[in-house]
Amino acid sequence: MLFRRGKQQSAVRPPIFEFWSWWQAMGAEQLAAAIESGRATEYAQEISSGGQAIDPSLEWETSKGTTAKHALCITSGGVAEFRPLAERWLRAAPASDATWEYHAARQADPSVLSSKLEWGEATLALADTRLQLTPKEKNWSIDVDVFHPLFPSIPAKSRQQITFLVLDWLLGEDDVERWLGTVNALDIEPAAAVGLDALPQAIQEMADRLTPNWVLMRGQNGDGKPMLARASRPLRWIDDPLLDLHSTIDVRYAAARDDQLPTPEDLDALQRLEDDLEATVGSRGRVLAIVTGGGWRTWHLYTDAEDQNSTDIVRRWVNSRSTSNMPITLEQKPDPSWKAIRRYR
Repeated sequence: MLFRRGKQQSAVRPPIFEFWSWWQAMGAEQLAAAIESGRATEYAQEISSGGQAIDPSLEWETSKGTTAKHALCITSGGVAEFRPLAERWLRAAPASDATWEYHAARQADPSVLSSKLEWGEATLALADTRLQLTPKEKNWSIDVDVFHPLFPSIPAKSRQQITFLVLDWLLGEDDVERWLGTVNALDIEPAAAVGLDALPQAIQEMADRLTPNWVLMRGQNGDGKPMLARASRPLRWIDDPLLDLHSTIDVRYAAARDDQLPTPEDLDALQRLEDDLEATVGSRGRVLAIVTGGGWRTWHLYTDAEDQNSTDIVRRWVNSRSTSNMPITLEQKPDPSWKAIRRYR
């Protein structure tokens, strides 16, 4: 059972407590009974009005559970801006029991792919879907081209919608975001096409080969001076969806060198600051990219926007560490999709 995203576009924190209070008092029992009696669709409006806590930007879905009889999923549909809402909803959920389990993203259900999908006048045997896979080791992703024998007779928009349904069933919503790069729906079967089972296998092989690390990149600024960047890899918001507040922390160093890179003395001072910043923030956030050049070092720090303590900790750190020799500035903006550091992926 699926409830589509409403028209509201702004991400507003929902009254999560009220939803779960209602759910535990009556909602869980009533919805389970409705599913058992085949009245789940009729109950959609009742659960929506009864909870009144789920933001209209999110989607609801009930399905067969993995360990429980039923699963309730509230999902952002892959939209990073709304995923923290779903995560906070899940954090407040009661413990799973024999009847209900809870998820903040659609779960994989490969068994669906042995069935047929009715789409308009077309009936697609999902097992006939074929894939072309192009691994991208540099950024830990796989580009996927998807073909079905009936795609030539289906409009392009519908082909794309079917493609993402198939991939969600095959991998689950999070792994689609985590591992897939470009996704295309084709109306011509590619020469190197493989079956659906090849994609989970390719992902597992990539995961086994690669180790999280830091990479060093070099470039130039507008004045032709060298710039150095270090970034954590893989760089994926889906791995830390609650780190949705971006802090840009800039520190000025002397830039006595002709190329405006830091001297050894500056490097020592910058490293001490960096170590101190990470120790101060601790597990509340992550420094994901560091850029140096032109007399400046920039730390790109991500924390939970709902964690006011971490926001205050960062602000106090900047104010207390800034000096006349090494002034430090801070800018904080919401960035749930980590767009500000996408260039370093």
